[in-house]
Amino acid sequence: MNRVGLMGLGYAIPSRVPPGEGAPPGGEVTAIRSDLEQGMFTGGAGRRFLAEDETLEGLMSQAARRALDDAGITPGEVDRLYGYGLMSRLVSPNCLFAVHRSLGLGAATWVVPVATDFTNFLTAVALAQEAVLADKARFVLVVCGAHLSSHVEPGSGYAVAIGDAAAAAVVGRAERDTIADCVFDVDSSLYDCAVVTAGGPEGGPRFQLDPAQLPALHEHGIVRPPKLVQQLLQRNNLWRQDITLIAHQPTRVLMDMWRKSIAPAAYLDTFDTLGNATVASVPATLAMRRREIQTPYVVLMSPGPGMHVVAMLVRRGEGTGATRRLRHA
Repeated sequence: MNRVGLMGLGYAIPSRVPPGEGAPPGGEVTAIRSDLEQGMFTGGAGRRFLAEDETLEGLMSQAARRALDDAGITPGEVDRLYGYGLMSRLVSPNCLFAVHRSLGLGAATWVVPVATDFTNFLTAVALAQEAVLADKARFVLVVCGAHLSSHVEPGSGYAVAIGDAAAAAVVGRAERDTIADCVFDVDSSLYDCAVVTAGGPEGGPRFQLDPAQLPALHEHGIVRPPKLVQQLLQRNNLWRQDITLIAHQPTRVLMDMWRKSIAPAAYLDTFDTLGNATVASVPATLAMRRREIQTPYVVLMSPGPGMHVVAMLVRRGEGTGATRRLRHA
């Protein structure tokens, strides 16, 4: 069997709710820097933040255990651990190694942090598919966790949507929910328009958008992601009515533009529950809303700094054998 798919999914969200409307943990949103920024970004009403007694690696481990249970495999069967924790408690090593420790994975299990913000999950799944197809791994566990809420400029307009979450998937040979295709688009001329700085006012890293490059970033977000999804559909001879779209959740304004431009049969999101959970947005939404999917295909799409966009096509299919598979019942 040459098909590789998502055998199990899991997610975890923290317990802490926002301290106030539009306020990240670092403080109240004070001044919107421009009309464009104000128009681009809107708040996520139900987003959650890590509490003082919670850790990112703990949240990621919880999501991972749920994915393993969903796939019906044990930690001892995991050959590789891919993913990323943003922001990890330490600059290096990434907290993915702490997840390895928490799950009790074997000493021979590779730990591979994939730092392609915010496309970490899709990139890691694509790499996992290659490893399984090459018979280098039987099961790859992909775990991504977001704790950007304490590392974003609190006075910025884009801080109003940031939330924390974690999600995971088990990748292995399967008969359904298989990875059919994956495409990539990069515009490195916008390399430094969305960055994580080495240190902020309190000495920690900060996610920032360059105000001078916001118009270019806005144009990129409107044009490039839908264009890549359309390319993905064309090369697989599919119509937009064949897909459910699950995408990154930077702002409701941009998400509505994608909905109109791509016009899928269904567009599922968790923005009102999670806000912009950055690296966890796509996998958490997939895990939380998968039972609502009625189309034969799902497109998972995310842009990321650099700037780049990744779009993945997942074929739902019908399982006919006795292999482990993603459960929808």
